[in-house]
Amino acid sequence: MMKILTLAIWVLKTDTVRDLMIGGKKNKYKRRIMKEFGMKKGRERFRQREMMEFMNTYVSSFGRRHSRASTTPQQLSNLLMREPDFQYEPAGNTGYWHYIGEC
Repeated sequence: MMKILTLAIWVLKTDTVRDLMIGGKKNKYKRRIMKEFGMKKGRERFRQREMMEFMNTYVSSFGRRHSRASTTPQQLSNLLMREPDFQYEPAGNTGYWHYIGEC
């Protein structure tokens, strides 16, 4: 009986830790850097490729490339679609994005 109870507590703890790891803070640094890029651009339109290049070469305050800032085209596309501060303007095969948040 004691082993089963210990196992149940251990499973409960690992599930709780897993829930804490995945949640609202996921992609926190990517969103912060996206907003910084948008504020830098102002109301000017830009292509997704420009933002991806900015994020993949982003240098942190310590003078090194940021370890959690790099992204892929698919991931950046999903992040931009979910972010209310960015708006998409279709134009042919590829469109433009622009920042509509506070500058």
